[in-house]
Amino acid sequence: MLSQLYVETRDANTLDPDTVHLFLQEAGVEDLVARRQAEAQREGAVVSTRRKPVKPRGANQIRYVERIRQHDVNFGIGPAGTGKTYLGVACAVEALEKKER
Repeated sequence: MLSQLYVETRDANTLDPDTVHLFLQEAGVEDLVARRQAEAQREGAVVSTRRKPVKPRGANQIRYVERIRQHDVNFGIGPAGTGKTYLGVACAVEALEKKER
């Protein structure tokens, strides 16, 4: 997709948001995101808290939430900024609100 965007904008030297949006629609990225969110809800991976639900973004985050719910001790290893602490705290808040162990 990036190479298509490059070819499309090579002569114009500008890339506006509308062009990017059209390419994303053509690539089906928006549909993919909607399907992932629906899949997360179907599998019960959405973490419910009083403030707002926390939705895992991808397959690895869905597995991480499932493992947290299944096991008392978990180790999340990965790069910074991938949601490990955010999801872990959300699961802890959910458990406290439900008065789980």
